[in-house]
Amino acid sequence: MRVAVVGASGYVGAHLCRHLAGKGHEVLGIARSLGKLPEGCPGATPRSWDLAGMQDLLAGFSPDAVVNLAAAGVHPGDRDPAALARVNALLPGELVIAASATGARALVHIGSSAEYAPAAHDAQPQLLDEQAPLEQERAYGRTKALGSLLAAGLGRQMGLPVAVLRLFNVFGPGEPAHRLLPSLARALREGREVALSPGSQIRDFIGIARVCDGIRAAIEGLVRDPSRSGIYNLASSQPTSVAAFAREVASVLGADEGLLKFGAIPMRPDDLPWVVGASDRMAQAFGWRYAQPLAESLREALGEAPIAMASAVSGRV
Repeated sequence: MRVAVVGASGYVGAHLCRHLAGKGHEVLGIARSLGKLPEGCPGATPRSWDLAGMQDLLAGFSPDAVVNLAAAGVHPGDRDPAALARVNALLPGELVIAASATGARALVHIGSSAEYAPAAHDAQPQLLDEQAPLEQERAYGRTKALGSLLAAGLGRQMGLPVAVLRLFNVFGPGEPAHRLLPSLARALREGREVALSPGSQIRDFIGIARVCDGIRAAIEGLVRDPSRSGIYNLASSQPTSVAAFAREVASVLGADEGLLKFGAIPMRPDDLPWVVGASDRMAQAFGWRYAQPLAESLREALGEAPIAMASAVSGRV
């Protein structure tokens, strides 16, 4: 199968290109910076990141499927309103139009758990399903939600099968340095104390290798059966506190757990207490379910050589 991956120089995109190529698919990585693509992955940059530019590029490759991983605002310090609106909210719809016009048989758009609205602080914690209320206030989550809804709606209108996959807390080798796992691993390997919040936040941690499995399952399943179009959580459904995650990292590395200084820094005002996704719909539609223990995922992540170009990328999924 010929698969065009938009946003291929980002963290997930780089891993996905390598994964798909390893499974026998012909991959074209579409990115702003071709030097950051995985080794051996053919790449291209559109003459312009608009409908006309993307349509010309896709017409030259004739993909069976398109995957959109392009996103603005992934790094917490990157909140340019124009970029959020253009890349997150508008580009997904333009890609649906371009993919349909160039004969693609399916499009998979990568969304985010940030698209869901925060639950009330006094609410009983429960798994977020795909019908949960969407974010209305925060610009990143709101623009991602708008892009997901636009892609899904235009796909229905134009007869192009579209699956939206909302990713939760992805981790693995080659993560950008500011994120939790590389920050923890770097300090613990050097025997340094790590200043942490109390760590009571409950998250849905999911290893990058299984994420790539899930995206591939959606691509292949959607091409085989267009009726599987829809919005899906790509999640572990395993509630894990940040504190438990940090302790497991220390255990896998054989580091002194006493280096983890919980409560040394305050919780961020916008840090949500519970973000865990329901994954039943993904399992039913594409036969994919996350079943890997956290310790095993961490051993895989910490023992594998990182993809060098992904570690320097920010501003993309």
